[in-house]
Amino acid sequence: IGNNVDIGANTCIIGSITIGDNVTIGAMSFVNKSIPANSIYITKKTSEVIPVINHKKWD
Repeated sequence: IGNNVDIGANTCIIGSITIGDNVTIGAMSFVNKSIPANSIYITKKTSEVIPVINHKKWD
């Protein structure tokens, strides 16, 4: 892990990798490959939006 590296909360770093200087890793990221210097790394998580059908209002 290089100098001036910020690692977000709940990040998982796995394997024999190198993280360069001046790197920011977003929270809850999964890092399994080396990250070059002067980079921002985030893990995009897919989300599913489910439409509400026949929405009933409760009194």
